[in-house]
Amino acid sequence: MKTKFIGLEGFNEIESLSTKSKKAYGKKAVKLTTAQKTVRFAKRATALCVKSIKVKSAKLASFISKSAKNATTHNNSANTSRTVKAKKPQISLIDKCYLENRKGNVTEFNSSAKEAITRISSGSKKFAHSAPDTGYRTHAVIKKKAVLAVVASAVAIMLSCVTVAGAVGETSAASEIEENSIIVTATTDEAVVSPDALIENGLNVGVSGLYIDGELIGATADVDALNSALEQVLIDYRADYDDETTTVFANDVVVANGQFNKEDIMSVEEIMALAEGRFSIALSTDIVYTREVKYETETEYDDSEYSSYEEVKTEGKNGSEEVTIRTTYVDGVQTDAVETDTKVIKEAVNEVVIKGSKDGVASSDSESTSSGSSTGSFIWPVPYTHSISSYYEWRWGRMHWGIDIADSGIYGQAIVASDGGTVTFSGDIGDGYGYYVIIDHGNGYQTLYAHCSSLAVSEGQYVSQGETIAYVGSTGNSTGPHLHFEVRQGSDKLNPLNFVG
Repeated sequence: MKTKFIGLEGFNEIESLSTKSKKAYGKKAVKLTTAQKTVRFAKRATALCVKSIKVKSAKLASFISKSAKNATTHNNSANTSRTVKAKKPQISLIDKCYLENRKGNVTEFNSSAKEAITRISSGSKKFAHSAPDTGYRTHAVIKKKAVLAVVASAVAIMLSCVTVAGAVGETSAASEIEENSIIVTATTDEAVVSPDALIENGLNVGVSGLYIDGELIGATADVDALNSALEQVLIDYRADYDDETTTVFANDVVVANGQFNKEDIMSVEEIMALAEGRFSIALSTDIVYTREVKYETETEYDDSEYSSYEEVKTEGKNGSEEVTIRTTYVDGVQTDAVETDTKVIKEAVNEVVIKGSKDGVASSDSESTSSGSSTGSFIWPVPYTHSISSYYEWRWGRMHWGIDIADSGIYGQAIVASDGGTVTFSGDIGDGYGYYVIIDHGNGYQTLYAHCSSLAVSEGQYVSQGETIAYVGSTGNSTGPHLHFEVRQGSDKLNPLNFVG
């Protein structure tokens, strides 16, 4: 019997065979593994082989029966007068199969394939075949083919079992993970890898790097610990402040996934050591202080008194208020300040002054005082401090046409007129100066006082040198509490330090 390569059509034929379990129980088909498909294929291939042998055996048995019958008829016609008493021959296992098939009863081997082959190939007399002389050659050939068919079937079954055993063994045995190895067991969908292997293969799974201003400092797989260390930097920076103080990184600090070289992978401690001194931190905190509130002067006129008459009816008293300023510092330098809250502690009491206006002519402030006259010299506009934060110079791509007077605690401090004159502007028109005052000194000079928190004078009012006209603030285009002070002559803006020391 020749071995035949089944091909794709043969495989599909075997795969299409129904199993008893599916017919008997109608179970829903499930997706099989490679090993299970191999076992199923071996079983179906064996069943198909046995079926083929049975069909061919039946045909061969029929042929042998006819041949034996013809031979018997020939012998009887030649020896009609002679009676031959033949010894009943021994029936071998293969012969028995043939005879059973001839009778229409298809039987299976009751013993193992190995035992059947051994019996057939044995030289024992017990299984010796004694066929009639006339059909000996034909029967011997058929018997030989039957033996080869059984041997081929047994070999196919054994090879299938070996294949199945190997497949099952492969799926159940776990491979050892060696150092720098990426492939692990075949029974899992996810591969377990060592960090060194990931780095060498450029995978970097679960590894993140710390970037400061776009530059890689180092990378680590312990991302949570790295984020905690960065948060601790901000916590430590605000340790000496109250709970309302906040801190954030003012420069670009990013933790991001990526692919890294082996030398970039390090511990969190090593990364933070390399990053030390490279952080820029913005701190925002509330500054609370008490600010004095100046009283105002009210004038009453008495037409029974001459214009030279003046009397204080009610003495003025200054009040006070608590001011909260949200101040921001970047690396220790103040960059912003915003007034967020004001609470009155003590109300101011306005002063009331009675002036004479005999002859029915009420004397105005401008007529009763010479405070609006200019002295021709200028004084420092903020008595609280002489600290200058920015000069009359080229700055930030443009000219800074004055000086900025700033110091710690300057917010709300009084601003005084540098010289006497008339207030020509008092307010905020959205031009970047915030609240500001302009005084015309009557001799060709004007002074400007900008970014005020509040104003104490109005347009058209005459003021004397040293009189309070406003309070330091941070309105308009301002980076913090300060006074922007300018000296002008016509349309020219002059250096204030040439007029005040």
